[in-house]
Amino acid sequence: MKKSLLLFLSWLILPFSLLHGQSPGIVAYSYWFNGDYSGMTTQTASGDSTADISLAVPLPPLPHGLNAFHIFFKDSELRHSSVSSSWFFNTGN
Repeated sequence: MKKSLLLFLSWLILPFSLLHGQSPGIVAYSYWFNGDYSGMTTQTASGDSTADISLAVPLPPLPHGLNAFHIFFKDSELRHSSVSSSWFFNTGN
């Protein structure tokens, strides 16, 4: 009886643990400036479920004044985040 009860419980618990195991990791991110989506750059990431990303991005020639930086992330299940955009002012120096 104990053996069949243990087998039954493991049959219930195993699928639940598989469904609620590790969360998907961030495997890549892509960024571009202003409306230049075709000039998008994609980089691989560590695959962790969270990431602290510090970018030293070489700036392409950008117009003086207000510009935008756009970035999104892809996880290990090939889902994409929404695009996050930040505005910055290029003084031309």
